[in-house]
Amino acid sequence: MSRFYTEEHTQFIKENVKGTPFKELTEMFNKKFNTNKSVGTISAFCTRNKLSNGLNAQFKKGHKSWNKGVKGIYIPGSEKGWFETGNKPINTRKIGSTLEGTDGYILVKVKDKGNRSEMWRPKHELIWEEVNGTKPDNHVILFADGDKRNFDLDNLVLVKRSELLKMNKQKLIYGDTELTKVGLSIVKIQERLREVEG
Repeated sequence: MSRFYTEEHTQFIKENVKGTPFKELTEMFNKKFNTNKSVGTISAFCTRNKLSNGLNAQFKKGHKSWNKGVKGIYIPGSEKGWFETGNKPINTRKIGSTLEGTDGYILVKVKDKGNRSEMWRPKHELIWEEVNGTKPDNHVILFADGDKRNFDLDNLVLVKRSELLKMNKQKLIYGDTELTKVGLSIVKIQERLREVEG
């Protein structure tokens, strides 16, 4: 029993819970004991103490909702604010627009429809693909100097995801383009040695 409920409170709820909706039980409880408990509080007390009112609040099969088929609330005169087919919100961005993603990468809008990853592509990938073709699966384009604003083609390096994982584990990614490329070479040599010894 909770310290917020006396024995008399508990007994009252036990005697009145069966067949009584929680809203009604709460009103009865508050009136009898001059309290201001919420429906959620009384309902939670009953749940904790395994007291059921035995009522099923689910809609019965075949029940028709009063608002079935209603699309929003219609207020006469509000039509002037409705979008017409083909209209776009004022904050719609044009294809070619850029924004900064949550991970700090610059994204470029490439399509108007689709999911976010189809509509927005990382700028560094687009720059790399313009010269080298489509990025292969299971590969990423790495900023060799760690600067996500340095879009120089020499700074954009294609690496396998497995290579990137090993470079991270061995701390072979530096703030210097050439050192990071050496780190990638080390990982490639390690992988090749494993294949030969394998």
